Amino acid sequence: MITRPSKEILDKHNSYYKYDTAFSAHARLLQSLWRERMKYPIGKLGNYLTNKIKTLIQHQQTHGWHIKRRRIK
Repeated sequence: MITRPSKEILDKHNSYYKYDTAFSAHARLLQSLWRERMKYPIGKLGNYLTNKIKTLIQHQQTHGWHIKRRRIK
């Protein structure tokens, strides 16, 4: 069984979320470690893979466009 990383470690890497399962906490921690290694900033627009994607999203948001999430039924 997988155990959740300590709150101390999660806080250190800005990845603590109270309601995460052990699996989700590990995934969030790995994402934070990757982001830190890549020197990407924390925040909404720091989460995009490339500057081109970030620029596209900023352009779409400026013009009121939204990406709709498709729901599985």
